[in-house]
Amino acid sequence: MKNEITRKQEVTRQSIDDRLAEKQLYSLKILRTPGLSIYLARVLMVLSVIAVASLFMPWQQNIRGRGKVTALNPANRPQTVQSVIPGQIKNWYVVEGQYVTAGDTLLELGETKDKYFDPQILVRMGDQIDAKKSGLLAKEMKKEAYQNQIKFLDQSLTVKLQQTKNKIEQTKLKVDSDSLKLVAEQVNLENQTSIFERNKRRYDAGNITRTKFQEMETKYNEARAKLNTQRNALDQTRTDLAIAITDLTGVQAEYAEKISKATSDLQATLSEINEAVAEIAKLENEYSNVEVRREQYYLKAPQSGYVVQALKVGIGENIKEGEAIVTIQPNEPDLAVEMYVRAMDVPLIQRERKVRIE
Repeated sequence: MKNEITRKQEVTRQSIDDRLAEKQLYSLKILRTPGLSIYLARVLMVLSVIAVASLFMPWQQNIRGRGKVTALNPANRPQTVQSVIPGQIKNWYVVEGQYVTAGDTLLELGETKDKYFDPQILVRMGDQIDAKKSGLLAKEMKKEAYQNQIKFLDQSLTVKLQQTKNKIEQTKLKVDSDSLKLVAEQVNLENQTSIFERNKRRYDAGNITRTKFQEMETKYNEARAKLNTQRNALDQTRTDLAIAITDLTGVQAEYAEKISKATSDLQATLSEINEAVAEIAKLENEYSNVEVRREQYYLKAPQSGYVVQALKVGIGENIKEGEAIVTIQPNEPDLAVEMYVRAMDVPLIQRERKVRIE
């Protein structure tokens, strides 16, 4: 048994590499591990180790974007100082790079419109306003006079109408009285007629004297005359009543015309007053505008900062209304970055996360 084991060991120790090339045996060739697989396995192992190690290492990611450095507060950004009015540069009081505080005078402007050349324009406009106010006061007094006149006419109309109505009532009473008197005279005439006819028959019969008959005839004629007189008086009273009624209408028409005219004059005066008030307001507005315009001749710094650039520099150079003249940079800007990134990079940005901008 020992001898067999010894032979096997001796046989096993014998190599066949020297007797037969490995490439000549296909079975041995396919059992051997390829070199490319070994190399790939090593590369994968190295990458795995690096990936695991990167999980425990600090890392950062960069993204690209477009932006600019600005001030967070708009008031701290560079700003241009503009002129409210058109004018001509007369004098500069600052130079570029100079520090100015809010309210410092930057330059002085001169007038370019002939409307404002007059140095006494405010005085003259003040005189115009005073004259208009005096005229307005006179128109106010005229208005009060027309109002009083209308009030007086109303009162006079009331009194006149009452007087005319009283006259109409009195005339009506007189008509009634004259009517009664006419009736009485008619009765008296009838009586005198009856007496006259009886006495005439008696006279014709010779029962009374001629003198007595003439006396009766005279009374008869007097009764007829009184009746005619009373009839005429009644007709005159009725005429007076008709005239009084007509006068009532005439009084109403007369005073209506006077009141209408006074009211028309009052309305015209009120219109003049309104026009005067509008003119005064317009003049006062122009006066205030001229005052404010004169204050705009001196251009002042709106805030503290440095004069960066003078956009208009020439003495005597004309500038337009609203045109920029000088640029001022605030001295303590609160810097901020305004940046635009792609939409795909937005998830990488979080609020209050620290970043480094290059």
